[in-house]
Amino acid sequence: MDSEQVQAFIQAYTPNHADLIWTELDGSPQFTLFQTPYFLKLLCEQVEATREIPKGRASLFAGFVRQAIYREVNTPLFQPDTLLSEKDHQKLSLGKWRNPFDLPERGVLIKSLSQLAFEMQEQGLETEGAQVRIDYDDACELLDHDRDEDILKAGVALNVLDEDITDYEITFFHQLLQEFFAARRLAKDPNPQLVHVEWHMDNVTPPLDETLAALADGDPLPPLAQTGWEETTLTAAPMMKKPNDFIRALMPHNLVMAARCAASSEIAVDPELKAEIQAALIARTQDMNADLRARIAAGLALGEIGDPRFELKTGAHGAYLLPPMVTIEAGNYTIGDDNSQYGGEKPQHSIDLEAFKIGQFAVTNAEYAHFLAAGGYEDEQWWDTDEALAWLRGEGDTDGQKQSMRDVWDSVQSWTDESIRDLVAQNRLTSEQADSFIVIKSWSKEQLESWLDEQYPSGQVYRLPEYWHDARFNNPNQPVVGITWYEARAYCQWLSANALTSIQYELPTEVQWEAAARGIRAWIYPYGAEFDVHQGNTFESHIRRTTPIGIYSATPEKIFDLSGNTYDWTLSIYDKEQFLYPYDAKDGRENIRSPLARVLRGGSWSFSRNFARAVYRDNYYPNSRNFNNGFRLCVSLL
Repeated sequence: MDSEQVQAFIQAYTPNHADLIWTELDGSPQFTLFQTPYFLKLLCEQVEATREIPKGRASLFAGFVRQAIYREVNTPLFQPDTLLSEKDHQKLSLGKWRNPFDLPERGVLIKSLSQLAFEMQEQGLETEGAQVRIDYDDACELLDHDRDEDILKAGVALNVLDEDITDYEITFFHQLLQEFFAARRLAKDPNPQLVHVEWHMDNVTPPLDETLAALADGDPLPPLAQTGWEETTLTAAPMMKKPNDFIRALMPHNLVMAARCAASSEIAVDPELKAEIQAALIARTQDMNADLRARIAAGLALGEIGDPRFELKTGAHGAYLLPPMVTIEAGNYTIGDDNSQYGGEKPQHSIDLEAFKIGQFAVTNAEYAHFLAAGGYEDEQWWDTDEALAWLRGEGDTDGQKQSMRDVWDSVQSWTDESIRDLVAQNRLTSEQADSFIVIKSWSKEQLESWLDEQYPSGQVYRLPEYWHDARFNNPNQPVVGITWYEARAYCQWLSANALTSIQYELPTEVQWEAAARGIRAWIYPYGAEFDVHQGNTFESHIRRTTPIGIYSATPEKIFDLSGNTYDWTLSIYDKEQFLYPYDAKDGRENIRSPLARVLRGGSWSFSRNFARAVYRDNYYPNSRNFNNGFRLCVSLL
């Protein structure tokens, strides 16, 4: 479910606590789990019963089991005896628990279900997968208890187990329930080797290049193979007696899993251990001997646990993350390329620039989240032009967004279906994208305009980036995407006022951006003269989404992701008639009140190598929201 559906579900299921639940979930790491109706229903039921919101998966399922036992405790099967003891009944009657994960375990029921889950998971991972169905008699044999059938009957009564009478089989009601009970068994006998995963490129099999060669054109690069014990381990860690010791023991076996455990809201991790994990993750993201998939995983985990490269501060308008900036020295820089196939990149010329600072990374979701929390869309002072205010209020037109698609339609009219499909063979489009272009090409102008009116209705009011709740793009350490030029500049204005300094953050001009990418070396790519698929997240990488910041090689000045991943909005106007090369900063092309299209630089994850050249000039209208487009900050040193 998307965020609106989650809110509607909560409101319908538990209206008295809807605001409390949504406040806790919105923007939290737990949100993804509760996008599944089954788990959201469990959450609502627990809040109704206890007036408390579980902090994570382990406490959620422990609460579910408690409620299920409360429901059945007076039935004959659950009377004080072997399955539940007298002391278990006393604990249930008092309703007092040692911790959020505590269950009545003096009897054999919970221990037996935990052992059954653990052994079923072991068997499943050796054969068909983590969640398995097993023969009823095999389940009894695994339980190895004279009350085995009663234990299974009790599991079914609690809605923990599911019995298929026709096929005489037993399975856990949901895989995550199986993992929860297996985690209880693992918590009593921790084993970090269960999640051991190789990460060095020399040890990963199959190697990256072999994996890429086997992918179909539309296939995303899969993550490194996992052992199947990851979610069980993550659930088990909070229930261990010494979770910090376990997390430290995990690090040499699976650094990413150690970080995920440390990021759990159910664990009070030692600050020293957290700092050690963060440092190790940063080192992993920048270790070019680490497999690309391992670097991506480390970057995503760093987003979960928190990236120490961004210093959390409190300003006049709320909390903010201080971005790391890189100084570009004053000098004479080459702009454009006379050898380009695009007229807009000519003529090549040089320009004198004063020193400036530019963001080491594109602005991340973690940074932008503070702008949202500070009410950035409600405070109109950050929207410093009439055009920006009109967009914010939903009063601006959408013709700019429509024009971008009209330009695409115009471009493909001269293409044949065969030439479009050739782009698939050239690794520049997926088959699905090629089919879309062919359909668009076949439209009449009337069909195109009808589609544009449907896709881009006027009067829209936005209060979040377009892809804020999209799991492909919303890790805290991924660059924020789906924002207009107006939103990017509003963030700059807010951060400048919030930092309580004389620093004025702004978008870079396109020549500042190009100077940062090429340096005095005047390379065509930020990393050299020739394209290298291993140096940036472009279409050729097969990742098919944004990557966390900083996992590819940086420029010599240590600026990351200037080739691929996301396009960066710049301050500069793009206009083929008024603002041609050579670049002239005084001719009006930096006018922030103009509604004309703006230059974007750097290429993106969904575009091929040609667009990731440091000289390439893309353009979108300032009200466009696209999953390719983000931004980075710039500071003049005048």
